[in-house]
Amino acid sequence: NELPKKLLLSVNTSGYRLISLKSGKGENNLHIDILSLTGIEAGTRIISSEMLAQSFIQQLGSDVEINSISPDSIMLDLSPSVSVKLPVKENLDVTFEKQYEAVSPVKISPDSVVATIPMSLAGKIKHIETEKITVKNLKASLKNNVKLLVPSGTSLSMSEAEINLDVEKFTEGNLEVPLNLINVPRGLKMKIFPDRVTVKYLVALSQYDKVKPDLFSVIANASQASVAKDKLDVQVISSPVFVRSVSFQPEKVEFLLKR
Repeated sequence: NELPKKLLLSVNTSGYRLISLKSGKGENNLHIDILSLTGIEAGTRIISSEMLAQSFIQQLGSDVEINSISPDSIMLDLSPSVSVKLPVKENLDVTFEKQYEAVSPVKISPDSVVATIPMSLAGKIKHIETEKITVKNLKASLKNNVKLLVPSGTSLSMSEAEINLDVEKFTEGNLEVPLNLINVPRGLKMKIFPDRVTVKYLVALSQYDKVKPDLFSVIANASQASVAKDKLDVQVISSPVFVRSVSFQPEKVEFLLKR
């Protein structure tokens, strides 16, 4: 378990001795000999306040009487430990200014750390989280050093990571894209009306000029044609990875089938 950062002792002693104890000088530091109190066998061990009191009296002297110790016990996991490589997971809460968005996923450096954990926790800790970062109305790229959260009983090879989030202003674009027919029955010819569709999308300003019609694949499936159905559905089956919110018009097209 996580060890307490300090112990609070209630003591009786002379006024002069009490002043010296409260002076905070280094020679008044108290030490806990884990080996003598717990032994060397693996497993969970509890050091009680009585055990601590005996150890502290030996260090403080018989002129000090210990009334209580808080916390009243210390639990230790002395199980063998193992080192494992775990991914770092960001904890980022971001909202963007209007028209601004992230252009790529969050980058974390390092993306993994070596964690030394008790064998009893092996397989139970799946990742290491960062402290939470909250940013509102973001409209510029974000670069932050953030602390790693250390699970109880664990030590890490690094104490912090760097988070990078690339942010740009987005704008709407549109293109006329040819509509391709697939699965036309053998021996038949099909014409569609219209044979082009207008594709709309959002794209970062830096990528705007890279968007070309041949980067989109838009189809109509001739196998949908029937006497009862006079229109074919339009589908966008591929688009550039750097555009988003793709829509198109029309969503259906008329067709003429000839032998």
